[in-house]
Amino acid sequence: MNLIVTVDSANNINEVEEKNNDLPLTFACNAPTLTEDLAITNVTFLRESPSSPWVYFKYTFKNLGTGNIVHSTQDVHFIITKIGTNTPLADDVRSYVLAPGEESYRYSYTTNFINPCAGVSSGQTIQYRATIDSTNVITESDELNNSYVGSLVCD
Repeated sequence: MNLIVTVDSANNINEVEEKNNDLPLTFACNAPTLTEDLAITNVTFLRESPSSPWVYFKYTFKNLGTGNIVHSTQDVHFIITKIGTNTPLADDVRSYVLAPGEESYRYSYTTNFINPCAGVSSGQTIQYRATIDSTNVITESDELNNSYVGSLVCD
């Protein structure tokens, strides 16, 4: 943006030099870059009953960026894998709209209703990795915070 600052524009002051009353200035007006940044903040596994193989999960995610996440027409993938075996436990595909700082959650069943504790003794712990935007549909300011590592005590 260009701007001219003028003093004594009406020439009310009798000066030796009247042609030096203008000062041209140039300003750069750069709007801040708004960025999206989707991160998982929590994952909870829930059973319908202790003997049920039906396991569902609640995953909580937040926009840590300064820009809106508006992916209402593009599918964003969420996946949970069992660490050590990389067995997929859950896969969910959703569309998201989140303002900066906004947090949301979704519920979904595990893939093919897999029991994450299958083959594990009661009381043992498994570790899992949950990743949101696993196919990188969203261009984010921080692509390294899309995963959440947690543990689940099997009953």
